Amino acid sequence: MLGNALLQDPDRGLSHFKDALRPYFVKGVNHVFLWRFLQLFRTYRGQHDFVHFKGRSEIAQKRLLASWADLIDLT
Repeated sequence: MLGNALLQDPDRGLSHFKDALRPYFVKGVNHVFLWRFLQLFRTYRGQHDFVHFKGRSEIAQKRLLASWADLIDLT
C-alpha cells in the first residue's frame, strides 16, 4: 500500500503518506461521535475477566464523552 520509493522522496513523501492513509480514518466531529457511540455498544464482556471488561467500557465511555464535547458550538 505504501511505496518505499515514494515515502523516501523529500518532496512528495509526506503527501503520499497522507493520501494513502486518509481513506482509512474516520473524519469529522459528527462521524467521530457516531463511531464512538457505536463502539460503546460493541463493548461486551465475552469470556474475558470482569476487571478487563470494566476498564475497556470506562475507556470507551470517556472517549464518547470527549467526542460529544467536541460537538458543542460555543459561538
